[in-house]
Amino acid sequence: AEEKELRRKVSHSAIEKRRRERTNAVLCSLQDMVPGLPKSGKIQKLEILEAAAEYIRRLKLASNGAKSVHEQDSSSKDKQSDGPFGNMHHLNHHLQQERRDSCSNTTETQEPDNSTGIEYADNLDPQSGDIDSSASMSSDTSKEGSGEDTLANPGDNSDASRSSPSADPSAMEKEMSAAFKALFKQPLAARVATRTPRAVLSALRFNSTTAGESITVREALNQAIEEEMDRDEAVWLLGEEVAQYNGAYKVSKGLLDKFGPKRVVDTPITEMGFAGLAVGAAFHGTKPICEFMTFNFAMQAIDQIINSGAKTHYMSGAFAQCPIVFRGPNGAAAGVAAQHSQDYASWYGQIPGLKVVSPYDAEDAKGLMKAAIRDPNPVVVLENELMYGVSFPSSSEIASKDFVVPIGKAKIAREGTDITIATYSRPVAFALEAAEMLAKEGISVEVINLRSIRPLDLAAIVKSIKKTNHLMTVEQGFPQFGVGSEVSAQIMESEGFDYLDAPVCRITGADVPMPYAQNLESLALPDAEVIYKQAKRVLNIE
Repeated sequence: AEEKELRRKVSHSAIEKRRRERTNAVLCSLQDMVPGLPKSGKIQKLEILEAAAEYIRRLKLASNGAKSVHEQDSSSKDKQSDGPFGNMHHLNHHLQQERRDSCSNTTETQEPDNSTGIEYADNLDPQSGDIDSSASMSSDTSKEGSGEDTLANPGDNSDASRSSPSADPSAMEKEMSAAFKALFKQPLAARVATRTPRAVLSALRFNSTTAGESITVREALNQAIEEEMDRDEAVWLLGEEVAQYNGAYKVSKGLLDKFGPKRVVDTPITEMGFAGLAVGAAFHGTKPICEFMTFNFAMQAIDQIINSGAKTHYMSGAFAQCPIVFRGPNGAAAGVAAQHSQDYASWYGQIPGLKVVSPYDAEDAKGLMKAAIRDPNPVVVLENELMYGVSFPSSSEIASKDFVVPIGKAKIAREGTDITIATYSRPVAFALEAAEMLAKEGISVEVINLRSIRPLDLAAIVKSIKKTNHLMTVEQGFPQFGVGSEVSAQIMESEGFDYLDAPVCRITGADVPMPYAQNLESLALPDAEVIYKQAKRVLNIE
């Protein structure tokens, strides 16, 4: 046992040594890249990382012109820096590690790097913050408060923070040197308390797409959640990997840095547990956004979603409200086989007390997510994994913080006169593609993006049928008891039935568990070619 313990200690020591060596290599590279930093002497690791973050911030300001930090914060969400450090997630990790090291009571002696003359001063007194370095880093207390403190707080909107640095490298070095002098006047403990990784990176991480640019579905969801968390302090996010990892699909990227661990909560892998926790929190007046890594995993939590979340308002005589959002990817992805490819729209669409939406593009994603968060009822938001990275045109309306898509209202994605295609989520893209193919043959197709599964906008479908006299539904779910079946039944029971010149045609996924083999998987799902052929069949066109 003693020998085993000794081997463990030796192995742990070797791992720690390699970690320190890798950290030193990164810090040396950063120190060489950042102008104004001394190239030798004793310097805190935290200071190098702070300096690198500030340098990258200034480079971004320079590249974007004389933007304010606030304006920059609204220009590039989900875009990681291509600057000296590259991925901001790794810089954030190092900053967090150094903050923990600096705040801890234990110290760690580190060997100096003789090749650069740098000694990383882990043992410095955090109260004094003494630094043994070149003259460019020395404290100059006589200048304190004289206006030379050009290092603007990332959240500061003062003129100093709005000005962009000079493109002249020598001027940049002088400016950075002055900025670092001002920064390092403060004792280390004070800087650690006020310049947390969240504060240092706030100017780099939080951005939103401006009007006129393209925006991905992922960015739209991120914007919606961030804006609603800003708007209402009762809104918070929980789920597996939503915080430290920025979300399995990076939908929650940067939210932990901005709102902190009390409002962005990583959970264990226990869907029933954290879904029940979220429902209970909603009963107590908060507004949880409960993320499932995929709705296939939400099968573990379906009792909490339906029996607790959806029914309690009714069963309590309207005493207990449950303002909660259940969100995550739904439906078929790619190569994840039968257990991870199901479409749950018809499952949740059956349940009174739930609202169910399924966005297609970035406009849907942002508007429906904001509407879901503001709704006093439990709302299930069924996204699609393969749509997260797809870009769509933005506009000033979509970029607005007041942009909301009402739940229960469909959208005419394409107007037509010959046949109506009603669909939702990813198949909207296939329907639009098929409509383009049919247009070349003189067939005018109207495509309805349902957006909302429950409540269903039957009026929009009936209005379209009165114009086209033909209806097709498209979904990726199973054929029996699906969304298309419900649409067909409601049309038959409505005045829309009197306007049909042909039976309603349903296009669905195959009535088999999703195959894993790629060639079989593609055959199990409807695409543009299938829609094209079926539309011609409904219209009785060869």
